Parts: sequence; C-alpha cells; structure tokens
Amino acid sequence: MSGASVSFADYAHNSTSSDHSRPPHLFSFANSEDCTDSDRPLSSFVSTERLSKCDVIGREFSSIEHAEEFYFAYAKSIGFSGRRDIKRANSKGNITIRRWVCSKEGKRCKKFLNKSDRKRIAKPLTRVSCKAAFRIGFNHAKGVWVAREWIDTHTHALVPPIQVQFLRSCRNVSDADYATASVLYHFGMKPSRIHELMAERSGGYEHVGFIRNDLGNRLYSGRRQQIIETDSETMLSMLRRKQDMDTGFYYQYTLDSENRLSDIFWCDSGMRANFHYFGDVVTFDSTYKTNAYNKPLVLFVGVNHHMRSTLFGFALLSSETEDKYIWLLRTFISAMDGKLPVSVVTDGDKAIRNAIRTVLPDASHRLCCWHLERNATTNISNPSFTSAFRCYVGLYDRG
Repeated sequence: MSGASVSFADYAHNSTSSDHSRPPHLFSFANSEDCTDSDRPLSSFVSTERLSKCDVIGREFSSIEHAEEFYFAYAKSIGFSGRRDIKRANSKGNITIRRWVCSKEGKRCKKFLNKSDRKRIAKPLTRVSCKAAFRIGFNHAKGVWVAREWIDTHTHALVPPIQVQFLRSCRNVSDADYATASVLYHFGMKPSRIHELMAERSGGYEHVGFIRNDLGNRLYSGRRQQIIETDSETMLSMLRRKQDMDTGFYYQYTLDSENRLSDIFWCDSGMRANFHYFGDVVTFDSTYKTNAYNKPLVLFVGVNHHMRSTLFGFALLSSETEDKYIWLLRTFISAMDGKLPVSVVTDGDKAIRNAIRTVLPDASHRLCCWHLERNATTNISNPSFTSAFRCYVGLYDRG
C-alpha cells in the first residue's frame, strides 16, 4: 500500500474517480449476469461496509500490486490482516493466478500440538482455519486481472478500529517516514526515540501506521543494503582506521580490470611479532568459502611455544590460481619484513605447490596429515587400511 493511513473508502474513491491525473484504472467494472450489484461503484460503499461476492467477482485490476492494495485496504477497513497465499505460473514462468487469504487461515499441525517432550512454552495459536480469501486470474484476451474468488467469512472475531494499526498487513513504513528516520538515526537517535517523535507528530501511536519493530527492521535493511553497495569502500576504510590505531598494521589489495576490489591481505602488529618468533613453520589453507561472496579465505597459521595455534595473517582471494597465490606469498613476505619460513605445510593443491616453488624455492614443502588421511579414505574404501595408515602417520610424526 502507499501508506498506512490509506483507508478502503479512500482507495475505492480513488479507484473510481474521474481524475485523469491518476494512473490507469486500478480496476474497472465487468458485467455479470449473476450479480445485480456488479456495476455499483465501490465509492458508494462506506468504509466499514462488507463486500459480497457480487460486489467483487468479475472486477478487473491492472496489476497484481493493485489487487493486493485493494484487498489489504479492505482488510484494514473491516478489521483483519491479509497475507499472500498461492500463486500459479504457466510454462513460460508468467504468473496467471494470485491468491490472498486472511492471516488466520490454516491451522497448526497436530504433531506440534501434542508434543510431549516440549522444552519451550508453545507459541500462541494464530491460525484458526479462517476461510476468507481473494483470488484473481489473468485474462489474456483483455490483458487484465479479473477477480475469480471472494470469500468474506471469518471464523474469528474481527479487530476493533482502535487496534487495526497493529495488524501485520496494515503496518507500513512509508518512504517519507523512512527518509526522516534515516536522518535522525544517522545522528545517533535510537529507533525507539524516533518512533516516539513520530507518534507525537502524528497525534498518537494509533496514527503512526507502524510499530517500533517495523521501523527498526526498515532502518536495519536500509543500512545493510547500503553496506552491500559500498562493501569494498567500507572494508578499506575500516583497514585504514586500523592502521591509524596500530602503526604495525599492514594490508595490501589488488583491483581487477573493472576497478573492483579483487584480492586483499591484512595482519596486525601482534601477528607480525608472532611470526618473528614462531614463523619457522607456516601452514595455510584456502578451503574455507563460507562468506557471502564465496571467496577463499586464506589463514596463515603457526604454533607458538605453548603448542597453541597462532595466526600470522588473513587474505581473501578472488580465485585459487597460481598467480593469485604468488601475489599472496610475496605480499606475506613483504609484511613480515622479508623473513622467510623454513617449512610450509599445505593441502597439496597444484597451484599452491607451484607458487611455493616460485616464491619460496628453499622452503621445505610438506603436506597436511589430515588431507593425506582424507585422500586415503576417499580413494581406498578399506577401514583397516585407513586405521593402519593413521598409525604409520602417527609413528612418522613421533619419529
């Protein structure tokens, strides 16, 4: 809906108005032989009047969005919350049927009602098999959406007008309210306080059109979207701030042909100091791709004098190629003031092996025992062999 303050009467009036400045018809009237009221303008209905099948079946809508606005506006005027239900598409992927229902449609599965080993208190029942529904279908001949189903029978009490603003489908943070809230939030005001100010400006909480959680979610979504659009600049800005606070902080990055962030390496002064004392043996692995960009996260790890793992640096790479690993190893050595590791442990990747041979020709390259055991288990499906192999690797380590 365009705003939480839009009522069904306003919607009906705007939909049948002769004002040519409005968008093309939200819906027009279709002749019906069965319903005597099918030609009655919706502007003639009062805001709390119930609509029958004869009032709706056969009506035409220019889009799914306009049909949804109509149903949600009607739900608000009557006192219930609507939600989207099924939709059907043809073989080409075009939607041909759309349906909305009351938010209390359906019921909770019996296995959740009769759960004996419940550890938490069950949530209140919110669905009571309400039958109210509204369905439209696409008329290919006219190129419009036509109302095909209208059920206005509810199995629950309707919400009084004073509580309508708390219904899910009736709550909406408009673009104007979001713009105002964004400015206040940028200057440090909390969403709860912003909501209070909007309530004072609107003349009460019942006139705001949304609750505090709606405003907080909208602000969070906008902030997250802004971070996604400027994620590279945000990360580089964060690394610069780290460098201002820690003079030993080090980072390097590369850009691709489209001037986008490609690869990046960083470490702090503590990691560089740890490498100075415990950097004779280094292991790094790039098998972690659990970030949103599916990029390899490379960890440089060693062992300190307490036999605990210690980090030497991090890197995010755009791909796992030999050139990328050569750049990463050279950057890592530069960050460690030219100190070279004596031994390097990896998973045996060919690109990593070639990069080590190029950048660290004098280093002893060894394979990770865990990867060796996994490869043996994968290629030789024999539990006794795997057990014997594990014993031999243990004897080799102790020897």
